[in-house]
Amino acid sequence: MYKCSQCGYTTARPYGLCPKCRALNSFVKVEEDNRSGGSGASKRKKRGTAAKIAKIVPLSGVSPQSVTPEPTGIAALDIVLGGGVIPGGVYLFTGAPGSGKSTLLTMASLSMSAHGNVVYLSGEETKEQLRRRVERLTGSDEVGKYRLDNFYADDGRDIIAGLMGAEDKGNVKVVVVDSIQSMLHPEVDGGMGGISQVRSIVGAVVEWAKRTRIPVFLVGQVTKDDDPAGPRLLEHWVDAHFGITLTDNASYRVIKATKNRFFTSDIASMFEMTENGAKSITNPSAVFLSEDGMVEPGIAVGSHILGESMGLLVTVEAYVSPMKYQYPSREVLGIPRNTFRLLTLTASLLGMGIGDSDIALKVWGGVQSKDPAIGLAVIAAILSRKNNAPLGRTVFVGEVSLSGLVTGVPFMERRVRDAMLNNVSLIVVPQSQKHIAMRIIGKRKINIVGVKHIRELLPLIRRA
Repeated sequence: MYKCSQCGYTTARPYGLCPKCRALNSFVKVEEDNRSGGSGASKRKKRGTAAKIAKIVPLSGVSPQSVTPEPTGIAALDIVLGGGVIPGGVYLFTGAPGSGKSTLLTMASLSMSAHGNVVYLSGEETKEQLRRRVERLTGSDEVGKYRLDNFYADDGRDIIAGLMGAEDKGNVKVVVVDSIQSMLHPEVDGGMGGISQVRSIVGAVVEWAKRTRIPVFLVGQVTKDDDPAGPRLLEHWVDAHFGITLTDNASYRVIKATKNRFFTSDIASMFEMTENGAKSITNPSAVFLSEDGMVEPGIAVGSHILGESMGLLVTVEAYVSPMKYQYPSREVLGIPRNTFRLLTLTASLLGMGIGDSDIALKVWGGVQSKDPAIGLAVIAAILSRKNNAPLGRTVFVGEVSLSGLVTGVPFMERRVRDAMLNNVSLIVVPQSQKHIAMRIIGKRKINIVGVKHIRELLPLIRRA
């Protein structure tokens, strides 16, 4: 029999293209297990006679455990973890090569070594290579106190031997397996990264973690589609899965929770890769805002949801000048060109005085936004430049229709909270969602203005 190493599809003969997941050259030969012998009925009968009866109890008789998460000491990691790691939890981290998985978990291990033992099982680096990386990362301000004599490492690639060695150390705060695809289960046939190996390794890790109550960080490789490499059940077995992705600004990474049994999965955090490792960014919006820019005409602050979880305030800058040629020029960097053209066309047809102007627009910080909520900020920036009126500490949130209507956008609560963190004085939102913003703001000294149409921006901008 042959099995697809990506999705587990089984067939009597291999295909160049998997009929189920469309992966190329992914079939590997697997041996059928006939060692137990006997028919299916006899096997079921044997299992039935030898089976133990489970002790099922009502949930009311089970005492809930009061478990306090133990912080890793790395802010970007603790945000998505929900404060820290839970005893016996198995956490999977995936991402493209160079995304910072090993760096982030090595720094977490260093930080946790100040309070107990940590064990790093490496299948991709030798102990000497790991030591060199650790020495480089000890210069990070986030690591703080650490103890190298509490930092244990193994590069033997035998997952069972590594786990047993970790259990033997005592007072182990965390075990890191880097990576699943580079480890081997000694009792299972197949090469590294094969579907049977990955399944057996993850099963062994999960069983060991639950029995010993020691949390485990798993590093997983990804396919060309950024899905975890290996069988899909890999994500089902672990307690939490976090994907690390690169932003358009290559030095910044986003950690996105796609599953978390211990905390909400609707959360993300950001860190920056520096010479000394990962540097957590607790307020990502501050990276893309400029205090000086807010007093200049043509600059507006908009809202952008990054990775479907993390809100950012971004700076939108417009330049408007008299038309030089027969047709007006439209140049844009940071939002889709067609979106920009439609927004400027809408404003022109509504008589806002920009039809005969050349317009250039840029979103600062290398952000590439397809979030429709940035539309209102784009119009505001253009009108601000056209009227030479600075907007100050104002945030614009809303989608603009072809008729000029300002419509509601998702995640309004998160967008308003992002604005609150950055000391803005005015938030302009769709009229239909003004009540949401008012409820979040409460008694804070931030003004909320609801608009139904982009024409209502002109009085605001001229008054600013």
